[in-house]
Amino acid sequence: MTERRARQIKLAALLGNLKASRILKLEIKELTRQIMNDSHTESLQEQALKSNEDALDSIICLYTSRGYICDTASRINIWLT
Repeated sequence: MTERRARQIKLAALLGNLKASRILKLEIKELTRQIMNDSHTESLQEQALKSNEDALDSIICLYTSRGYICDTASRINIWLT
């Protein structure tokens, strides 16, 4: 479980770096900050830790989808102009 926590903390830090992305910024709302908080992750036990992992995975999926949508929209815009 310690390794799982460490991976989540690292993933949260990597996601946090996307706040400064010049290509596609990740906007982190207050509720999401708790999911990405090291102290919060350290305090979680079994099922709560799994739920936190699922939430981080969801953020990755949404971010990736948003990037795909933005890329597709820009291609359509180029095609229409």
